[in-house]
Amino acid sequence: MLEKGTSLEEIAEGLNDRGIRKPHGQAAWSATIVRKAVDSIRSEVPFAEPA
Repeated sequence: MLEKGTSLEEIAEGLNDRGIRKPHGQAAWSATIVRKAVDSIRSEVPFAEPA
């Protein structure tokens, strides 16, 4: 999604709209939480490109 130009805010809104569970009991997805999730995944996947 990020590669297609979707903003972090739009991704967070989509996750909230779909009822996707938030990490660690957060009230709602936010751009910051999405960024942290993306960064975490990228740190675990050696071939991942930065956003």
